[in-house]
Amino acid sequence: MLPLHHAPILLSSGIIAPKGCHVKPKNKKMLTAAAAEGTIHYMKVRLVIVNTEDCVRLLKEPARFCSVGRLERCRKALDARVRQQGYAAELALSYCLSGEALLPPVYHYEKSGKPVIDGGYISLSHSGKYAVCAYADCPVGVDIEVNRVVSPALSRRILCEAERKEYRAAPDNEYLLRKFVIKEAYFKMTGEGIGGRFTDLHEQNRMLLRCGEPVGYVSKFSPEYAVGCIVTEDKLTPYDIEIEYLKDC
Repeated sequence: MLPLHHAPILLSSGIIAPKGCHVKPKNKKMLTAAAAEGTIHYMKVRLVIVNTEDCVRLLKEPARFCSVGRLERCRKALDARVRQQGYAAELALSYCLSGEALLPPVYHYEKSGKPVIDGGYISLSHSGKYAVCAYADCPVGVDIEVNRVVSPALSRRILCEAERKEYRAAPDNEYLLRKFVIKEAYFKMTGEGIGGRFTDLHEQNRMLLRCGEPVGYVSKFSPEYAVGCIVTEDKLTPYDIEIEYLKDC
């Protein structure tokens, strides 16, 4: 079960917080009945999505929720968009770990660039106006890409042989972009990153195979004008994932 470190937060109706999280349910009767029946469901993955256009006020106060390391890296960035994306990713991570308290997160990076925390697993991604953080009780990877044209020439690098056959039969940009996002999320989970061999992977019925062997499970999400994916070692149902869109109050 996911050991969240939240301050009290308001969760989506019908979704119960992981064990150890202090909950302020929207429907106390629902929660009481579920507890009596023993049907409370504990989430395995928390996904926080930040749209920078919806979090203008929050992003003006990066010192409130950013770690010292993130602040230093962002301040060195010459491109204002890169700084904003970095702050947005840290905001998503802060909310994942501390809820509305928005405490600066404590984490470090492995040599591969994979972020690591104590007591769970995290993964970060950003693209365009979006930043996302996945927090789980099992190894997890997340990726998001705003809708964009992907060169068909890249299909040879992204797709396995079976997928290339599907793509040649019906060339579709969204198909190619989604396959890239799925495989990038997997390599974030393993720590291999963009250097992973994408053509070794094949998605089939939400299962991800590597050289024919099952290695992960795929859960997709689709913010407006973007494609997103979570890959986990454990198989998930929709009830295992809590998705929250963070906005200014």
